[in-house]
Amino acid sequence: LFNAGAAAVKKFDGNIRVVLHIDGGGKPGRTKWFLSRLAKHPFNYDILALSFYPAWGDSIDALKQNLTDAISITGKDVLIAETSYPWHELPDIKGGTEIMRWPTTPAGQKQFLHDLIALLQQQPDHHGLGFVYWYPEAIPIVGMRVWRQGYEALFDEHGNALPAMDEFEQH
Repeated sequence: LFNAGAAAVKKFDGNIRVVLHIDGGGKPGRTKWFLSRLAKHPFNYDILALSFYPAWGDSIDALKQNLTDAISITGKDVLIAETSYPWHELPDIKGGTEIMRWPTTPAGQKQFLHDLIALLQQQPDHHGLGFVYWYPEAIPIVGMRVWRQGYEALFDEHGNALPAMDEFEQH
C-alpha cells in the first residue's frame, strides 16, 4: 500500500519527495528498531522524518544517535517533522520537569531551537534538512481549550513573537 502510494505520487510528479514519518525521534534506539522492521518490507521513500518532543520524554542525546542511525542505515535525508518546546511550565510533562534539558521559559525555548538547528546542521553531507515546528500559533486564550495551554507556541498570550523566533532569522 505504501509503495503504491509513493509510486502514484512519483507518477504525478517525479520531483516530489516522499516522506516516511515515524514518532519517537528522541527515544533511545527507536529509529534503528523501526528501520530493522522496515527492511523486511521495503518502502520506496526519499526522506525519513522523525518527531521530537522533549515534553513527552524525548531526549536530544537519543535524537542525535537516531539521526546518526537513520543516515548511516538509509543514506537518506532526515527531517524533524514535528517538534515543539514549552516557553512556560506545563503541568503534564511526561516524566516530570526533571527530564527537560532546557528551562521551560522563553529563553529555554530559544535555546532548544538553537541546539536542535545546530544538531541538524551537523549531520553529514547536509542530510539534516530541517524541522517543522508543531502548532506555533497555538497561543493561550482565556476560556478556550488550546493545545498544551498554548505554552509551546512561538507567540505569547498577546500574540507577540517569543525570543525563539530569532532562531529562524539566524539560520
